[in-house]
Amino acid sequence: MAFDGDANAAVPEEFTHGAGARCYALATIAEYRPALFWCGLLAVALIPVLAAVKVLHG
Repeated sequence: MAFDGDANAAVPEEFTHGAGARCYALATIAEYRPALFWCGLLAVALIPVLAAVKVLHG
């Protein structure tokens, strides 16, 4: 999905492979499914916290 609001728009060529494709996918999720994006980001951020709690509290 391109960011111009047209669901059938083609993905720009520079975002079809490599790091650009990953960035475009993440930006698309953030734009069209913000709850999924923020919950996923929060979950990734909590991994080190949960690991530290497990180590400290055995």
